[in-house]
Amino acid sequence: MVRIGARRIGVAAAVLAAVGAGLAVVLVRQGTPTPPAATAAGAAHYFLAHYEDADGRVVRRDQGGDTVSEGQAYAMLAAAAVGDRSAFSAAWTWSRRHLLQPSGLLAWRYAGGRVVGTSPATDADLDTAWALTLAARRFSDTAYRTAAGQVSRAILADETEATGDGDVLLAGPWAAGPDPTIDPSYLAPLDMTALSTLGDSGPWLSLAASSTRLLAQLTAGGHLPPDWAVVSGGQAHPSSPPSDPGGGVSYSYDAVRVPVRLAGSCDRADVALAARLWPILRRPLDAGQPLVGLDQGGSPQAGASDAPVGLIGAAAATAAAGDASEARPLRDRAGAANDSDPTYYGSAWVALGRLLLQTRDLGGCPPLAR
Repeated sequence: MVRIGARRIGVAAAVLAAVGAGLAVVLVRQGTPTPPAATAAGAAHYFLAHYEDADGRVVRRDQGGDTVSEGQAYAMLAAAAVGDRSAFSAAWTWSRRHLLQPSGLLAWRYAGGRVVGTSPATDADLDTAWALTLAARRFSDTAYRTAAGQVSRAILADETEATGDGDVLLAGPWAAGPDPTIDPSYLAPLDMTALSTLGDSGPWLSLAASSTRLLAQLTAGGHLPPDWAVVSGGQAHPSSPPSDPGGGVSYSYDAVRVPVRLAGSCDRADVALAARLWPILRRPLDAGQPLVGLDQGGSPQAGASDAPVGLIGAAAATAAAGDASEARPLRDRAGAANDSDPTYYGSAWVALGRLLLQTRDLGGCPPLAR
């Protein structure tokens, strides 16, 4: 049973009060949250109620009870989107106290009451800075904007690398070198465009452009994006995971985020990149095959999974292609699958996917799918 703190009970009461206005989200009965309604706000509130403790720590309950910096950022994004100032403040305060390092970046993993992984993860730092910019505007709090600027500058200093064809966003400080390593799912033009408003517009707009270019290279010729890639001579090349050099190339739990991030962008070029993934994803989908753990041509690999995040990625791709009638059932299937067997990662991306595709609450772009 998931422990429900005082803050969660307060959130649930506020949600119940809002049901009459059409915001049906998390119901708490006998201390256990029931599955959320099929709304973007409902999915966001569910993630916060189910995985964020009262002190602001986001716990991966299905993965051993640890905390990772990406999860803190997901909670901050969800809370800023739905206007839950208490949840946002708690998540950022916990992150600042326990994960923030002298470099201005976040340690990636916390377990057993202490940091056990100090190397930053660029996606978490990027999403944290983006969430802080959203909160500064949503809650009219200049302290959040100041904090966003500090994290933003730290990313530019330690998690980017200049190449002959422009700056590249690295997978982390460890990934620098003659052929830098990137995680394509970290290349988030929407985040970067938001951070360009903090005063470092040139570097961030350059990174947004290079991200679109690299993703276009990796998906050219009818290919899905890989989990990992290296950049050599200005060209991105799919690669095996750094932790498993012989593991092969896969469109798996990392890369499934690429169509969601691209479809959520305000730039038509990014949305077009997401759209061109739809014909590739449609083949395994129509064949009743899993969507997580594919090769770049869309064929399932050994151990492929039918995790909800695969459906969210497909929903984003078809929404970008302009077919909301296809996107809605996929999005709802993802939500239903996660409702029946909820996970930290599935709950996070069901929420973020719905927020990006159905609302203007993250980034202000026109929704692609209602």
